[in-house]
Amino acid sequence: MSTEPTSSKEQFWQTHFIAWEASGLSQIEYCKQHDLKPSNFAYWRTRANKKRRKFMPLSQIGRAHV
Repeated sequence: MSTEPTSSKEQFWQTHFIAWEASGLSQIEYCKQHDLKPSNFAYWRTRANKKRRKFMPLSQIGRAHV
């Protein structure tokens, strides 16, 4: 496993996730416009979300279930 906090692939996809959210497009339309495979987009988005949840502070976990 890599010791760096984020790989270049994670950075690449994170940049696209931010741009996609700002675009207002569906995932499919965004992928078409940026020549990305929707399955890759979904895989990396799920992976990023899992990583984010894994390191969520306990104080936020309690609030998320309210």
